[in-house]
Amino acid sequence: MGDTTSENFLRVIVDPDDACVDIVAVHGLNPFNTKFHAERTWTVHSDSDRGALWLRDFLPKQLPNARVMLFGYNSNVAFETSISGVREQASNLLNRLQLKRRDAANRPIVFIAHSLGGIVVKQALVETKLNPTYEVIGRLTYGIAFFGTPHQGSDKAGLGEIVATVTRAVRRDVPNSFMESLKKDTLFSNELIENFKHQLEDRHIISFFETKPYKKHGLKLGLIVDKKSATLGLPGTRETSIGLDSDHDEMCKFASADDDMYEQVAGNIIQLVERAVEDAKHRQRLADLALPIASPGDGNNRIAAQEQLKIAKDQLQAQVNLVQKRTSDMEQECHQLFRLTNSNRDITYEWYKDQVRERVDGTCMWLLEHKHFQSWLTRESGPLLITADPGCGKSVLAKYLIDYGLPQSSTICYFFFKDHDQNTVRQALCALLHQLFNQKLPLIKYALPYYIKHGKGLINSTRSLWEILQMAINNNEAGPVIVVLDALDECAELDFANLMQNIRSQVCSSRSKHSKLKYLLTSRPYNEITSKFRDLLEPFPSMRIPGEEDSETISQEVNRVITYRVNQLRTKDPTKGQMEGLSPEIKRHLKRRLQKITHRTYLWVHLMFDYLDKEDFKRTKKGVDSAITAFPRSINEAYEQILNKSKDDPIVRKTLCIMLAASRPLTLAEMNIAVNLDNKAQSIYDLDLESEEDFITHLRSWCGLFISVHDGNIYFLHQTAREFLLADLMSPSNVRPQLQWYQSITIQHAHAVFAEVCLLYLNLFNSGVSPPDTPDTTGSEVSQSVDWEALLDYAATHWVVHLRKGDMVDNSAMATATLKVCDPNVHEAWFDIYWEPPPYRPKEFTNLMMASFLGLKAVAMLALEGGAETEAKDSFGRTSLHWAAYEGHEAIVEMLLDKGVDINAHDANCGCTPLWLAASKGHESICRLLVYNGAHIDATDNCGQTPLLCAAMEGHCAVVNLLASDGADVEAKDKHGWTALLRASTNGHDNIVKLLTSKGAKLEAREELNGRTSLLCAAGEGHCSIVEIFLRHGADIEDVDKHDNTPLLLAAWSGYAATVEILLKSGANTESKDCLGGSSLLYAVENGHIATVQYLLDYGAKIESKDDRGRTVLQLAQLNHDEAIITLLQREQQKFYPRKRHRRTY
Repeated sequence: MGDTTSENFLRVIVDPDDACVDIVAVHGLNPFNTKFHAERTWTVHSDSDRGALWLRDFLPKQLPNARVMLFGYNSNVAFETSISGVREQASNLLNRLQLKRRDAANRPIVFIAHSLGGIVVKQALVETKLNPTYEVIGRLTYGIAFFGTPHQGSDKAGLGEIVATVTRAVRRDVPNSFMESLKKDTLFSNELIENFKHQLEDRHIISFFETKPYKKHGLKLGLIVDKKSATLGLPGTRETSIGLDSDHDEMCKFASADDDMYEQVAGNIIQLVERAVEDAKHRQRLADLALPIASPGDGNNRIAAQEQLKIAKDQLQAQVNLVQKRTSDMEQECHQLFRLTNSNRDITYEWYKDQVRERVDGTCMWLLEHKHFQSWLTRESGPLLITADPGCGKSVLAKYLIDYGLPQSSTICYFFFKDHDQNTVRQALCALLHQLFNQKLPLIKYALPYYIKHGKGLINSTRSLWEILQMAINNNEAGPVIVVLDALDECAELDFANLMQNIRSQVCSSRSKHSKLKYLLTSRPYNEITSKFRDLLEPFPSMRIPGEEDSETISQEVNRVITYRVNQLRTKDPTKGQMEGLSPEIKRHLKRRLQKITHRTYLWVHLMFDYLDKEDFKRTKKGVDSAITAFPRSINEAYEQILNKSKDDPIVRKTLCIMLAASRPLTLAEMNIAVNLDNKAQSIYDLDLESEEDFITHLRSWCGLFISVHDGNIYFLHQTAREFLLADLMSPSNVRPQLQWYQSITIQHAHAVFAEVCLLYLNLFNSGVSPPDTPDTTGSEVSQSVDWEALLDYAATHWVVHLRKGDMVDNSAMATATLKVCDPNVHEAWFDIYWEPPPYRPKEFTNLMMASFLGLKAVAMLALEGGAETEAKDSFGRTSLHWAAYEGHEAIVEMLLDKGVDINAHDANCGCTPLWLAASKGHESICRLLVYNGAHIDATDNCGQTPLLCAAMEGHCAVVNLLASDGADVEAKDKHGWTALLRASTNGHDNIVKLLTSKGAKLEAREELNGRTSLLCAAGEGHCSIVEIFLRHGADIEDVDKHDNTPLLLAAWSGYAATVEILLKSGANTESKDCLGGSSLLYAVENGHIATVQYLLDYGAKIESKDDRGRTVLQLAQLNHDEAIITLLQREQQKFYPRKRHRRTY
């Protein structure tokens, strides 16, 4: 029975004296948690106890210079604890490997991994990017041989489900909760799959996959990891895919060296290892040859060394080209990500610009000739704000400036804000970065580290996007950059503050740092916008051009547009029956009449000529006068006239309500369903839908010029059309009696209308009712062209939003219909769409859980009245109380507590209580309610985290204060030794750090993995204010972690110059070295952090410092071709060598 406990180890099983490469083998899941699973994964057992372990018994004869190691770990626990467990074992592997390589730190590495062991290896490579201690291991990992590792989903199953099948194959006693956790776990999310994939971009990969189905232990599971799942799909020669005549379990076991399958496997691994050794030799030779060039010495020797270096470089060029190709592929993926499109059909930021009309010759001169614009053009940096009233052509102006009016020697990037569609800062930043990298691709180097870390999730991090933009435009390669942002007034209200804060920061920073960044901004002259620029008037006194004050000049330019449109006008000649232009006399008369009209704008002219294009007026002066008299003098009157032409007022109002409430422009197919829905339909096929061609004809007859259709999407003609309809409940009404449409719809009513549409539609998808026969489409072109489910995606993801904004959450009349949508028979159709990605959503969701999750109190009450079970649990093991607490629905939490639900129930997924979930999301009032009603304040999840620790990690200061004040343990540690203070310090939550230190939290506490204190964590993440807090509280500035990293070393490695400056001012030792012999200056130079290098030199860092290979900081800079740092170091060296000649030695 001594063989029943798995061990953690990295054991050398082959160790030749002349080893020049390390091979590390990593096993997968351990069926019985046995001690010798690391060996048995690779062993065929015979009659002897020893068996044939090919890594030890066969391979060394073919690779005599390879050291071979086996990594043993508790794989079952690692994968049961999900991503945190895998990360822990990845760090465990790296830590042990680094210790084994103390005397051979420069050897290349080849990993060999079976099944889920490959996920541990991939996570280890991710960690080498995030933790500087292990950077060398990542850099020297040449290749990986994967045996049946599931990298992605197959045609039949998602990745999580494949991993669950692997688990089922090797573990017969696996709990159902574990299986469900694997299927939905974030470890196998698309984002993390992409993240892993990028770690393999510059490696050489062999992917072995099984070709025989698994039939053991009474299980017939087929191909557990098929070819699609077991291969990465890397292009070209980056990956070799090989099918093995074996099942998943036996594919890495070989009875003899003569085994045909072994010869196939060994041949490819030998080739991989030999290439790794050859590559390492070339790189070492290149580095050695660089030493005499970088060092002072005899000129002839330097010339010879340069020639040798050139030869070596030529030999490496093929490999360099391959690496560049791989980097180029990643750059293209990253670049394309910022375009925010998934297909050629998606609307792009370019499309919005293209929809803006071209200027008429002679217009826009009011700006181009303005002295402030001319002054702004000559400046190197600074903002220019152009304001003008609605309909005065600001977007036309912006488009002209982008295409023709701005210096083409500058890098011009733009974004057109559009209300309710393209209105977020995140969208703007992605568009700007896409254009910047399109014109200056080398600058994408600033985005790649973020892309490697976050994958596709990068585009959702506004902070990261701002950081990338700032770094890119500060680089000299960017040159002059002009950012054009049109229609600031259409930026989302919650985003505008963030936009202004960062624009102010950038323009002030560019002024002080002599950057060449300029902003050109357009907006309506709203005080809430212009007031945000007042603090910039002092440094930039001529930054604003108020177009509203140049109305006469703009009117003269409108006259040019009138002249242009009159000349283009074609009407039907009744005598000839065809379209012809007007006579010169009628043209002059029409032009004079239009130009006499006061308060004319570009928008009014556009509406007038669209009206004249369609109006059948007499081609006489009286006919012209009659037509002009019939057309309204104001925009609002024009809109009113357009809508009054419709003979179907109810359907027009319904259409406009839907457009006002919609979170994005609807497609024609979606609107076709929405306007035709009523409560009589029993199935989607009862809807009386037209073909798209017929529907668009009707839509235009209802709404006329008030709407426009582009690429199948429906829009308001102009932002003023939306404003015309919306009632402002906050101000007194000035509605003229004859304007029945003006400000006639409240946004609340619009949402209520669309909410009802969504509910009616979703209730037609009831899986508990026998589906009706689909309509007979034989011979019916209309039925064949109609998409009956076109509205499903939108309704599924937005119905709750409309219900809330329509103030109908507690509406008893709507509660019955809403309860039906929450019924499992109905929500099966839409919940997968709402919960993206669907494989990870909870199953067995009751109507009470759904109401609790969505915060629908009236629906929850109906469910309870109908006998809903309050203690029922879903597939995550969560009750309705868990979901209400997690989502922040206090009224439902209170209602469930009144029903006596178990307040301390732990879910099966993570072991979380309702209090833990509420704390993790920062719901202070719910936390208070739960604590008051007896929730265990220090109840932990499966990782040992208390609610307070989780709240501190997530940055919820009010919750931390509440829990700490009510007696929560501020020193509680999770299973990895993390305290609340450690988590807050790492994540940069300085307000929580202040709070916890005031409550006596210990600064000396260390997390277990790297042995870091709060000061070390804060310094390593560059959190200046937190570092200052700890230093004021007496933290040891020379404290070290397990790898001898000091706070200064960690900050210098990552280039956190401000943190480095604080530590140096506080007396940090510049010469401290980590366990690998690296100093702060060495790491700052190696990683190209020039500001950090300057600080270190200013505070006396020794320029003669050498790394573990004997290279000086200057040599490192020269190897990196970092001219700026080379110049800086050479200036310092000139100071150093004279002092050295006169220095006495002892």
